[in-house]
This record gives sequence, structure tokens and C-alpha cells, in this order.
Amino acid sequence: MFRRVPSGLNSSRGSSIVGFVLVVPLVITVFIAVSQLVMFVADKSTVTSAALAGARDASAADASLAQGIYTAQQILASKEYLSNSAKISASRQTYSGVDFVRMSVECELKVIWLNKVIHITSTSRSLDERTL
Repeated sequence: MFRRVPSGLNSSRGSSIVGFVLVVPLVITVFIAVSQLVMFVADKSTVTSAALAGARDASAADASLAQGIYTAQQILASKEYLSNSAKISASRQTYSGVDFVRMSVECELKVIWLNKVIHITSTSRSLDERTL
């Protein structure tokens, strides 16, 4: 009437489900953390590119600081959430008798699931071509 089930067949089924239930939240958490890190690195790269290109454009012989700021704003415009919080400053400086254009870009990133605001700052200098 009753069949006898071999002793090793059903014992692993329960442990597989328990292992799955324990591992899946960890895998999801790691996936979210890695994706947030990748997005942060991409945003940092955008801010650095904006500072570098802005300094380079402002240092041209026939350019003004406003043109460098405009270039930085255009690069940040590709990511609206960066351009909304961006603070861009440009100045001409002399260091050891050499003239530079210094561009600084600062942005705020809101990380919702951490409930924190992260500040990304990048500064770049370029040799001022007016003095060459």
C-alpha cells in the first residue's frame, strides 16, 4: 500500500529552498550596491570631464571664463540631476610666474536608499594661453 521512498531523495529538497531563501537577499543587496557604485563612478567622471573641458575652453587665447563655465554646464546638462545642483567657479591664477585657469565643479548626489547627500567635487587647471 505505501511505497518506501529511498532515504536520500527528499532530504536535499528542503535544504535547497532554505539556501535559496538565505542567499537571494544577499545577492540582491550586492547587486544594488554594485550598481550604485557604478552610477557614482559615472557621475564622478562626468563632473571631472566638465571641470577639465571648462578649464581647457576658458584657457584659450580668445576665450573668457564665462565660455569655460558654459562648456562645463553643457557637459553637466547630459545628466539633469547633476546640472540642477552644480556650482561652477572659474578664476585666473598665477603660480610660480605661470598663469593658469582654474575651474571647480561641485555637485550634490542624493542617495535615496541611504538617505544621504554626497558631494562630488572636481577641480582642474589649464595653462592660460593669453600669456604665451
